[in-house]
Amino acid sequence: MTPELQAVMVFTSAFFQVFLLGLNSKLLRDDKIPAGFVVSWLITLAQFAYIWSVAHSQINTVPFLLISGLGGSLGITFAQYFYRWYDRKFHRKGAAA
Repeated sequence: MTPELQAVMVFTSAFFQVFLLGLNSKLLRDDKIPAGFVVSWLITLAQFAYIWSVAHSQINTVPFLLISGLGGSLGITFAQYFYRWYDRKFHRKGAAA
């Protein structure tokens, strides 16, 4: 696998791992237990992808950490905005959020 493709894999897996962890935190805080169950399985898959990308990466440490950190930072940010949208759309119709 090329270093460019490895970087995409690291970024994407870090993004989804942190996105899903943040999303699950919000879901379970609001007692959306069935959704939390499903998202937990997705977290397992995202973590597997991240571990696989770490084990197979030939990217140097500093670029790896920067790519991974950017993916995770964007992941948690998107999780916050996604949950805000999801909650308004499906659970708080008409309520001020």
